[in-house]
Amino acid sequence: MNSRRPLEDSKRVRYYRLNAEDVAFAQQVLEYRQRQREDRERRRQEEREH
Repeated sequence: MNSRRPLEDSKRVRYYRLNAEDVAFAQQVLEYRQRQREDRERRRQEEREH
């Protein structure tokens, strides 16, 4: 994440910019974790049924 303050303004404002590669990586991590949660829940359901 990059941040900067506008040069022309003395207000307490800061602009943030996300790095596209970091965002893509974070999305992959979240999707992986979601799949892991779903797999664990599916296994629990199968164990309960047996």
